[in-house]
Amino acid sequence: MKDISFELTKKAIMAGHQKPYKESDIVHYLIENIVQCVKVNEKGLLSLDYAKVTNLHINEDEYNKPYES
Repeated sequence: MKDISFELTKKAIMAGHQKPYKESDIVHYLIENIVQCVKVNEKGLLSLDYAKVTNLHINEDEYNKPYES
């Protein structure tokens, strides 16, 4: 996670965003965006709704909310 936060911070700075991303920022961002893709399957178990997961990529503006810590 430390390497990922460093790489994302580096990319953000190159894009003009001067705030470092902490590991907790990444975790919170993922939870906020992925939680909407969790469903209960026909067996009553938690599962991913793959149509929504796909839409996270396709419909970035609708599903992919920017994280402001």
